[in-house]
Amino acid sequence: MNYPRMTGFELTGDNHSPLYNTRPLQGRELCNTHDFEELSRHIGNVLLPHNCKVLNKSSASQSAVFHHAPLSDISINYLLYGAEASVNVERLDFFLIEIPLSGISETQYGKVKVTTNMGSGVVAGPYQQFSTRWNAECSKLLIKINRLALERHLSMMLGQDLQRPLDFRVGLDLYSPASASLWNMVQWLVAELENGQSLLNIAPLGYSQYEQMLMWVLLNAQPNNYSAELASRKPTVAPHYVHYVEDYVNEHSAEAITLSQLVDVSGVSGRTLLEGFRRYKGTSPMKYLKSVRMERVHKELKSADPSRHRVTEIALAWGFTQLGKFSVEYKQRFGESPSDTLKK
Repeated sequence: MNYPRMTGFELTGDNHSPLYNTRPLQGRELCNTHDFEELSRHIGNVLLPHNCKVLNKSSASQSAVFHHAPLSDISINYLLYGAEASVNVERLDFFLIEIPLSGISETQYGKVKVTTNMGSGVVAGPYQQFSTRWNAECSKLLIKINRLALERHLSMMLGQDLQRPLDFRVGLDLYSPASASLWNMVQWLVAELENGQSLLNIAPLGYSQYEQMLMWVLLNAQPNNYSAELASRKPTVAPHYVHYVEDYVNEHSAEAITLSQLVDVSGVSGRTLLEGFRRYKGTSPMKYLKSVRMERVHKELKSADPSRHRVTEIALAWGFTQLGKFSVEYKQRFGESPSDTLKK
């Protein structure tokens, strides 16, 4: 796709040439309002609490719109403030991809300030102060990625624990071939989410496969402080016994499973299995089982009726008996408490 190049940053300029003929994720609308307090409340519930200010009320020619499509560790969102606005947060607690679809904006992450428009965007992390200013015509896709999930995926790709926090180049140039691949991936995910009969909608247990692909593309497409290490690694394919165990865990995660059973399934020694998971998956077989079960709990809580179900019963059903520890790990992974997920 050829993007129109824009120069300068004029908050009162028109600069409106949308990349979509209609607003994306129409079926996922959370908010369509002229009330900015209502908008901020919705954004705060699914992204993070933030300080949003309308800078020019006379510029509010249309209502604010917020669409939200959650997966598991990732959500894709569409946002239009409909007025000149600014947002300031002390720190994000996740990784954020901003892709402008119309209008222009100025974003500052730490000491780096970039002007964005169609063809350029932002990748921000959870480690520095974040602020952004949009003109009235600005609309964006916002991709929220769980910090631990992305860092865990990077660790798996490297085959070792991370030695420093992941840090991306802030400016995202969608003209570059690598970043165009990221944009194509995002467009494909949006199309899948909009199609009610797509596998993404009818087989939600496959969310992780889609998410892992997006994370893989992001880590390879956008320059970051691990790019050199990723580029130097030769492609590796996990051995068959690792795949055997993964498949078994995914099919039998609701059952009692021991490491001894997984060794039997793999057909190799316990030491070989542990080393294979460490090298190719960046985890252990039992931690992988725990991760799968955590995903199952998350999905059940999202679909459960809070008047009929309790966090405790769902957690215990999936083998989480240390409820305090479970709650802490759950919040670290999904950015909210189990009870908050159940209430949504």
